[in-house]
Amino acid sequence: MKEKGKKKLEIRSPFLLLGEGSDENAVFKKLIELLKIDHVQVLDYGGRDNCANFLSALAVTSDPVERVLVTRDADESTEQALQSVQDAIARAQFRSTVSVESFIISGHNGIGALEDLFLIQIAHEDAPSLECINQMFACAGIAKPLAKARLHAWLALQKEPWKASPIALSVETPNFDDLRAKLSAFFARM
Repeated sequence: MKEKGKKKLEIRSPFLLLGEGSDENAVFKKLIELLKIDHVQVLDYGGRDNCANFLSALAVTSDPVERVLVTRDADESTEQALQSVQDAIARAQFRSTVSVESFIISGHNGIGALEDLFLIQIAHEDAPSLECINQMFACAGIAKPLAKARLHAWLALQKEPWKASPIALSVETPNFDDLRAKLSAFFARM
């Protein structure tokens, strides 16, 4: 499969788990390892604005694709994110033999992103640091910083920040129950 302006992407499995970017993919790889799923290829589609282009290129590939799970952060609205992914899937026009599903990742109240799941964990384990980070953003005049910014600020506070990574946090906490359940159910049907 070759996407416009990019090198050829090698499809090594008929079962694909797609995320927005490299952070999601690192987490997904950790989750499928935890779930002992070894026959799934994790790919990123280069951000939410590139989802439709990526899926269109994937739909016409001659590589043997059978099942695809497209994930996306809810950001401001689960409904809008879901509609965006469903529209991209419909426009891609996958062969009828390919099963394509979507899963929207959110934090509280159906909004947010994967990073929000980590922030929930941090709030339980290191609330004082998170409060300092919130105060820093308020001092800078940023009323509602993105979860990604808050998470990276927290990572920068760690003892060895150059080694810090979101995946170092546990994906085994209850915050990830919905995502683990969706992945288990999706790949159990293979």
